[in-house]
Amino acid sequence: GVDRIILTAGTVQESREAVVKAREWKKQYPTIQFSCTVGVHPTRCQQEFVDKKGDGDDEAVLQELLDILRDGMSDGTVVAVGEIGLDYDRLEFCPADVQKKYLIRQLQVLAATTGLPLFLHNRSVGNDLLNILKEYRDCWKAGGGVVHSFDDCLELAVGFMEDLDLYIGLNGCSLRSDESLAVVKELPLDKIL
Repeated sequence: GVDRIILTAGTVQESREAVVKAREWKKQYPTIQFSCTVGVHPTRCQQEFVDKKGDGDDEAVLQELLDILRDGMSDGTVVAVGEIGLDYDRLEFCPADVQKKYLIRQLQVLAATTGLPLFLHNRSVGNDLLNILKEYRDCWKAGGGVVHSFDDCLELAVGFMEDLDLYIGLNGCSLRSDESLAVVKELPLDKIL
């Protein structure tokens, strides 16, 4: 019964490979609509934007991502900017200031240029993601998006849903604790993915 699959990318290379794979699988399995996302996961921002290219050459990385996006959009393969966002649970991979900087840059360059929806990561960041999305709303608002794997408080979910008209994505991480289950029970069905 599966009729749609979206591959999620978290690095430049994964983004490039996701476009190739989605196209291959479309041909191989014509009854399933394969598509993908393009973007850099928050825990990979240090690796992709700073370590690989050297600080100050991040524009080349952003341009490469934008080129991949445009190529994938040309035939409907790329359907969202992501996975982008913030993750303070794993700061050993990327400091919070670097995550914030490149979340904003991806909003400004990728989301603003393409108008695609956002596939967002939000893990143990309090209101930081919500506040950044509010501040840079003009960069992404047209496409909307989803805050996936949501496992935070109801007030934050309401902020994403009501203030920004975003969807809340649920998975196993969203159902691990009694507190999370209580939040999920309060979410409106028309805002859950």
